[in-house]
Amino acid sequence: MGRVEQRPQLGRDVFARGRSEAIGGVIGGSVEVDMIAFLWACLERFDDPADTVDTRPIYRLPALDLYGIPEARDRILRRLVGNEAALRLDQLLPGPDQQMAQAPTRLRLRSAWSSTFVASLELARQGDVALAQAETFDPIIVSISSSD
Repeated sequence: MGRVEQRPQLGRDVFARGRSEAIGGVIGGSVEVDMIAFLWACLERFDDPADTVDTRPIYRLPALDLYGIPEARDRILRRLVGNEAALRLDQLLPGPDQQMAQAPTRLRLRSAWSSTFVASLELARQGDVALAQAETFDPIIVSISSSD
């Protein structure tokens, strides 16, 4: 009997929950909707009226006349095949004979360097050329790969 008395007692240690409460109340349980009117209202809501169509012209950036990687790749191979010695990367940049329609600008110079560098990396990955650099910040030397 001692064990039963030590358990929590209803009304003293534990309280009963009671009946569940209804959250909110339903008054008049049926709603009638005209389905056709509802669908027309939905179509009207999502319909794009013709008078709000944006007819402003779209701004398009002018095409830039920059150096491409395929041209740089061809230029590197052409110059290295004609020259038995290895060349510095800056000697493989496009020269005055390969000027494009625009005057040289900082953007075009950066484009020439970038395309030449990426093309040399791609050729080295393919095994067509070998790249070397003696120390950090020294010029990059490009030569025909000796594995051919």
